[in-house]
Amino acid sequence: MGAGRSENEEILSSLRELTELLVSTEDVRQALQHVADIAAKTVPGGPAASVTLRTRHGPSTVAASGPLACTADLLQYELGHGLRDEEDGGPCLATLHGQRRTLIQDIAADGRWCAFGERVLGMGVRSVGSYPLGVRRGVPGALNLYFTEPDGVNGTSEPVVELIADHATLLLRGVLRHADRARTTEQLRDALASRAVIDQALGIIMAQRRVPAEEALALLRRASQRRNRKLRDIAAGIVEGVTGHRPRPGQFQEGDPG
Repeated sequence: MGAGRSENEEILSSLRELTELLVSTEDVRQALQHVADIAAKTVPGGPAASVTLRTRHGPSTVAASGPLACTADLLQYELGHGLRDEEDGGPCLATLHGQRRTLIQDIAADGRWCAFGERVLGMGVRSVGSYPLGVRRGVPGALNLYFTEPDGVNGTSEPVVELIADHATLLLRGVLRHADRARTTEQLRDALASRAVIDQALGIIMAQRRVPAEEALALLRRASQRRNRKLRDIAAGIVEGVTGHRPRPGQFQEGDPG
């Protein structure tokens, strides 16, 4: 009873760590490294753990508890590369492709992914569990566990894995939402800076040519097309040429209207 209570306390402590990360972290890699480390130390059987995300360049291991998990992941990417059905490379790729749990209870007896099985048996891996991290559409992920004994995923370990995977999914969604907000803020900042430079150039053209704003903008656009340069760069050159100073960028702060 005492041992069971101690194990439960460790699991609860690990989940508290993940919950704290949900509200505090802004670094995707750091957050996922915590997920891999917590899975490795908390899941019964002490598996090597990794987190894979599919990027625009293909699957990538973004965190691993150690070299074993990283090597087993990379092996699957290599085996799956160029195959018509990439998921044939291994269980991690199958999970990424179908966003479903994929288990190998005993690699020595399992007939799937033979090339992968032969290689990881030599590394001491006997069973594998890969769990989907349903982050959001277009960014599938997987939590991968590599056990040195058969039946690593069982009635004792699976509830723990599922809890960690659920927390990891929430964590990733939160971090990616923050990243989206940061990108939006940066895009707004760039847009405002460009607008400010263009407005300064338009004011100069209107004063020099004695034309309305619409005509000044048309002149600026024609110069941009003729020189094959961005509108902002043409505008900046006009401002600097007339004033002798670099144009003043616009100021953007989060919470500004519009």
